[in-house]
Amino acid sequence: VLYRLVYDLLRLVGLGFMIPRIVTIGQQSDGKTTFLEAMLRLCFGYTRNGAAATKGPVRIDVKNDESSPTPRCQLNQEHIRLAAIQGRMRELMEHRSLSKEETHLEISYSGAPNLMCVDLPGIVQETGDTTREDVELTMDVVRHYVRHSPNDLYLVFKRADVDPGTWPIHDFIQSLGLHREQTIVACTRAENFLRENRVIYKTELLKLIKQKRVHDCSGEPIPMYFVELHNLSDQEKALPFAERTAVMEGQLAARRLDILDRLNKLENGAATDEDTTELYRYFDVESLEAHLNATFRRLLLRQLHALKSSLTSLLNELTSRHQVMTRQMEKIAPLTLGDLIERIVDLLDDTAQKLFNGEHPLMTEAFIAQHGARLEDDLGHGEDLARRIFRQ
Repeated sequence: VLYRLVYDLLRLVGLGFMIPRIVTIGQQSDGKTTFLEAMLRLCFGYTRNGAAATKGPVRIDVKNDESSPTPRCQLNQEHIRLAAIQGRMRELMEHRSLSKEETHLEISYSGAPNLMCVDLPGIVQETGDTTREDVELTMDVVRHYVRHSPNDLYLVFKRADVDPGTWPIHDFIQSLGLHREQTIVACTRAENFLRENRVIYKTELLKLIKQKRVHDCSGEPIPMYFVELHNLSDQEKALPFAERTAVMEGQLAARRLDILDRLNKLENGAATDEDTTELYRYFDVESLEAHLNATFRRLLLRQLHALKSSLTSLLNELTSRHQVMTRQMEKIAPLTLGDLIERIVDLLDDTAQKLFNGEHPLMTEAFIAQHGARLEDDLGHGEDLARRIFRQ
């Protein structure tokens, strides 16, 4: 909750970029949005198979709301049902071109994590339906976001069953300037990868895995994990929230057991205990979640420390400016502004009293003769006037 409060306050003054968010990068159909669903335990499914559902970054704000057992949703501040997100998103995107502008999706429900994610548009592949210009446009949107959000945690997605030598955005990822301390690679379709690579020994599989490493801007390997995600049918997506979530979690659990079973069937051969631990870690979802949490906390603490330093410097600067202004005011009047105001009020009060009593120097004989002076004289004249007007 504190994380969200700090972010919202800083965003109001243009400093929202200092607080990290979880951001997904990858090609179309690499599983970016599906992974977010699995991580949030929430199937919102705004993407469409075979095409990009968005033409710009989608900011997903998830909030805990104990009063709401079922999700409450807003899309660009418009209240909608969870089941209507996909259709409404499609309507929005059909009337806009590729843009760097964020679309805001807010979802709140009981037990939800207080988390902010950004789903960047999938980088299109150059095919018969798309051109090199289309590819460059999506890359430009991603590049622009990373350049203006250097403190976020980036999840880079790639399909595990794609040959590493043919992954078209490897050089692009390196060009973004990301470091391994803020980046994690998630290789999706892990089960297909294991099925297609029918190795016998653990060391053989470990070698194939290391060939798929992605490197950061310094040439260092980025931490990498292999995941298998859910795939709900249209009928399952139409189920009520609780049932749909149960089906999604059931699929995830079953597929993880299948992967574990395949790993257990591999022979040790020359594999050491360290090799076995490393191999299982690549496919361990709990290790991925722990790594994600630890990295996010580290980035958040680093940014809060930097924010504290920035605010301290700003306070010192404002204090210095105040002192300069105070010295300048003292040259004009030796009194402080508060003292000066108090002195003026006292002077006005004293002047009013003297005018009322006829004791002010302004009250010359000519002025008194024309306008009257003391209260007693004025009352006497008033009584005479009243008698003349109201004669009995």
